[in-house]
Amino acid sequence: ATAGAYAYATGELKDTLNASPQQTRRAIESALQRLNLRVLSQSADGLTGQYELRTGDERRVLIRYQRVADLATKVTIRVGVLGDPELSNAILREIEIAL
Repeated sequence: ATAGAYAYATGELKDTLNASPQQTRRAIESALQRLNLRVLSQSADGLTGQYELRTGDERRVLIRYQRVADLATKVTIRVGVLGDPELSNAILREIEIAL
């Protein structure tokens, strides 16, 4: 489900998925249920979307996605202020599994 190698820099994990924004949104929602992340807010317009979440230990998680092409969507995940590569990767893996 991944178009290329992901990148983790400046506290954010970025990857491009081989999926439409709608497929990506459904995969994110499925992943959030499996990971028990609490949704604080979400927005989507068909091409982009954003989820603001909380972990069990109250860290903020922000997931954003944006259409790149018909079947390519860029996903960005940030955990907390400084980032958490382990949790970011776990979230991305769950999204990819759902695709």
